[in-house]
Amino acid sequence: MRLPALPAVTHERLANPPLRAMLGQLQFPPILRLQKGVDEIADFQDAIREALPGFGIEQQIQIALSPDGDAKTSSNKAYRFTNDPPTWSALLTQTAFTLEAVAGGRYSSYSEFSALFREIWPAAVEHLHPSRITQQGLRYVDHLEGDRTPAEWAEWVNPVLLGGLTTEQLGTDLEQAVSELVYNLGDGRLVLRHGIARAGPTNAMGYLLDVDSIHTRPLPPGDLTEVMARFDESHDAVYRLFRWSMTDQAMETFRHAGE
Repeated sequence: MRLPALPAVTHERLANPPLRAMLGQLQFPPILRLQKGVDEIADFQDAIREALPGFGIEQQIQIALSPDGDAKTSSNKAYRFTNDPPTWSALLTQTAFTLEAVAGGRYSSYSEFSALFREIWPAAVEHLHPSRITQQGLRYVDHLEGDRTPAEWAEWVNPVLLGGLTTEQLGTDLEQAVSELVYNLGDGRLVLRHGIARAGPTNAMGYLLDVDSIHTRPLPPGDLTEVMARFDESHDAVYRLFRWSMTDQAMETFRHAGE
């Protein structure tokens, strides 16, 4: 993976991170039998029940627009598994398996994500038989809440990211300013979306830092070593971007709970 020219950093476990979402996902060609019913996933559920005992069925609605503007709606089943208390959630669809931190829950560390993924993905390979991994991604979404001027955000966010917004001409009465950087990583891409924006259940103003590391080279589903190596590599890239984007003042705040 070729990364932006950012320095290596020591990873920290933060007491009060601004994290709003974290997920790792593997995509694969459609497994059509997953739409038949729960009998098709019973063995898989038994295999992961100790780690993720909670279970529910969801309906995912997809809307596709034809060239002439007609909308076609389709519904697909999705199966969700959660631990207790709910801090991690796994979502299984006919084309993807996603492990994510539960919204509003306690995100502990990447190492906990890694250990859980190592435990449950082999069960998916054994009982669901995906033919290959077509895409793999790791995504972190941070949102630093606060109604600050761009000049005030420069105390929290690297001024290089803020750019001209810190000037009086561009930074007055700013409601939203979001930019996207896309890096070519050889077998995929690294996408950084950042800027002043509202987010979250209360639509709070804040600074968004959304980093998505995506691998698109196909991979055998049973190659757990390579799957986890990709996640490790992506996590290092995401954290380096996060640390470079945050000022020392911001990091000091994140190190202390309840601030």
